[in-house]
Amino acid sequence: MNRFCSTALAAACATLVGISSAHGQESLQQVKALYASAAYEDALSMVGRLQATGRKPEFEQYRVYCLVALGRTAEAEKAIASVVVEHPTFLPDAEETSPRIQEMFLRIRRGLVPEIAQRMYMDARAAWNRKDSSAASTQFASLIQFIDTALAAEAAANSADSPEPMLSELRLLATGFLD
Repeated sequence: MNRFCSTALAAACATLVGISSAHGQESLQQVKALYASAAYEDALSMVGRLQATGRKPEFEQYRVYCLVALGRTAEAEKAIASVVVEHPTFLPDAEETSPRIQEMFLRIRRGLVPEIAQRMYMDARAAWNRKDSSAASTQFASLIQFIDTALAAEAAANSADSPEPMLSELRLLATGFLD
């Protein structure tokens, strides 16, 4: 009987995990459908409810789309900033994003890159000082990836006000710690 209960419990847990995963994907599809049908307020409400279970950049991306469509540009810019701070390497899908929103995202991200890079460096250095070499290595590698992505985006945008010297220095320091 015990073995039967364990098997039944395991099957129930697996089913719930599958349903939860499918529900998250289904919810994103619902947000996309609401956005596509110009039900922007409804999509915003759904994103708000979904974010209670965990902030995902894909949901925030649609929050930005809806806010821009509703003419609430200042709120959209704040949403972009929160996405960039929480998920520094996230970039919205270029095929799903209008050029106007891509430009907003890149402009806001460009302004936050130095601050994020410095924070990432300080976190990695703190792990190094705690002698947590595994965490430090992971964080320094993430910093290098973030900086490389930021520098590539700057090169593509051909920006004149690039924070490249500071980023290059942080990249050099991170590489030194990794070595």
